[in-house]
Amino acid sequence: MTAADEGQLLGPMKADLLGDLTAEQRAELAARMGLVLDDGLDVNHAVRAILERQALILGFDREVLAELLAWGGCRVDEGATNFRMVAEICRIRSMRVGSLSDRALLTLARLRGAEVGRYPDRPQLLRALKRQESLRGKFDRKRRRLVGKLVAKLIGENPSKPPPQEGKRPLPGIREQIEELGLVGGLAGRIRGAADDYISAKLDEIEQRIDRKLDEIDLRLAEWRDREIANRLRILKFTLIASVIVAAISLIYAWLKTALGL
Repeated sequence: MTAADEGQLLGPMKADLLGDLTAEQRAELAARMGLVLDDGLDVNHAVRAILERQALILGFDREVLAELLAWGGCRVDEGATNFRMVAEICRIRSMRVGSLSDRALLTLARLRGAEVGRYPDRPQLLRALKRQESLRGKFDRKRRRLVGKLVAKLIGENPSKPPPQEGKRPLPGIREQIEELGLVGGLAGRIRGAADDYISAKLDEIEQRIDRKLDEIDLRLAEWRDREIANRLRILKFTLIASVIVAAISLIYAWLKTALGL
């Protein structure tokens, strides 16, 4: 598929354009929106299902989508459309949804095709999300969790996590990363995270050095400015004294000239 086709699949499409797509393209478009089309579904029913999903996505609140992106550790451009945001959210397979708000839970449940009522409460949403996960998905997740525990023990990761910093999402451990992303993805994520932490620490160190140098420069400039002001005041004082002396001599000379009748 060309780049133009890929960009087109990230936005809403009309029924006639959807009908012109191949079955593979329609399936890819549906997958980007969290929709799974049955293999035996005819064109009309597939187009109708995609149109309904597009209408659902257009009605999503962008703040809720942004919350889901932050929860999944995904990033998109600031001006990304709902479809672009949903395409990233649909890649997230995590079931650790306890930190999500009720609105984000409802949006995630609808995207994953969970059966929820019109006004479900939080326990209903959590149960619906768990029921929606396939048996194979549950088995794979438990298998990845076991592998994650073994890897965490091998590298000696401390199971107790430090308290999260205010305003920042707590970083997952290697066990959680492997459980959600698999062995290779979890290790790669940990390596990237370690590299990012190292770079951030070095950048902070460089910034601190620059701040210290700037403070030293400001201090030296202040000392130079004080010396310059002191020198100018000294010159001004000498000039004033000399002016007073010259004026006094002129007055004495004028008085003597008058007194002697010169």
